Amino acid sequence: MFLKKNSLFNLSKTQIYGLIFTKLFILFTFLVVRNSGLYSDENFHYFQINLIMSGSHEIYSYITTFTTYHELVAFFGRSMGSNNLAILRFVNTFLSLLLVPSFFYLAKSAGQKYSLQRAVQMSFLPPLFLYYFFLYTDILSLLVVVWGTIFLVRGKSVLAAILYFASFYIRQTNIIFLIFEILYLLLRSDLLPTLKPSSLKKVITNNISPFVVILLFIAIEVLFIVENGGVAIGDRSNHVIGLYSGNTVFFLFLYFVLLLPFHIGANFGVIKNSSSLGNSFFLLVGITLVSLLFLSSLEHPYNQISMFLRNRCLVFFYENAIHKFFYSIIVLLSLRLLLITPLKARSYYALFPLIPIALVPSQLIEHRYSIPLFILYLAFRKSESLKVENAMVVYSIIISTTLLFGVLMKWWAV
Repeated sequence: MFLKKNSLFNLSKTQIYGLIFTKLFILFTFLVVRNSGLYSDENFHYFQINLIMSGSHEIYSYITTFTTYHELVAFFGRSMGSNNLAILRFVNTFLSLLLVPSFFYLAKSAGQKYSLQRAVQMSFLPPLFLYYFFLYTDILSLLVVVWGTIFLVRGKSVLAAILYFASFYIRQTNIIFLIFEILYLLLRSDLLPTLKPSSLKKVITNNISPFVVILLFIAIEVLFIVENGGVAIGDRSNHVIGLYSGNTVFFLFLYFVLLLPFHIGANFGVIKNSSSLGNSFFLLVGITLVSLLFLSSLEHPYNQISMFLRNRCLVFFYENAIHKFFYSIIVLLSLRLLLITPLKARSYYALFPLIPIALVPSQLIEHRYSIPLFILYLAFRKSESLKVENAMVVYSIIISTTLLFGVLMKWWAV
């Protein structure tokens, strides 16, 4: 549908200059940040990289993922003949320079009218921006996931499954994207307006090859999780799988805050026009989340570390019933705004069930778990006016640079 008119190489001058400016901004920021001290979990990743560079492939006890990312950075370090922190950090910055046009291509493939604005919004997504410059696995993981989604949107389902499967060996939580692909394929089919068994059988029959590949990959990943005793490789006791509402609630809080110009410019005025079915679903989910919020407490030890800005917010919101009440108001409003937001195509609504699938298993409330969801949301959300999209660009740049400045000044960690 979008293949010819959205060719990656069919760019306007504005799009070319916009992408170049974004990359130059990232490069300039890297030059400012490159020699700053080790940041938070960067200590563990830097230690693991140096371990590999010294010839040992043992996984450090605080590394929760496979060491695919660390092997890549260590290979670059050996090639450069140095384990200098700034040189190793450049790997992440280089990957981010690849991520920017890759997401632009995804937005074009998804049929976005303002694909440049979406690419810049992604580039300055506040929870993501600072990881362009520090030793974290997120950027490599996102790059593979974005290309998997490009193939999925363009109808190359098996290639998408292969890349989603590969991304599992960067961050194990990426198992969710194979589930996302199943939901996407079901929603994409014209044979499936409803969940009738006969229609479902036809959809599976017509997509037998990708379904077989996806289910095989899921089986391999689940087997690893079972044999490993959990998703995390290291620090397993602090990453136990369960059923928790904290990350879903925090995602909704972030959704409200991070997309505030969009909500003001596009969403607030259409709440009253939503359907009665949507109202019923909102009430069911909203009451459930608020009830769980008031019944829960902030228990994970990593959420007690006060240097993290997210933890300061969480400690405040969980402090007493009055604070929880105001938190719940924001969450309910955000849920309402999310449910009325139109996406570009029916198949893209596979993103909505992916949100709880991705966030419910972890007790640790961590904004990084929401980043891939926001990335897909930016790619799939229906375009609004150019004025709203540009306002989102300016807002994202201001918030991202402010957060990074605070990190460099040691006012907070993010």
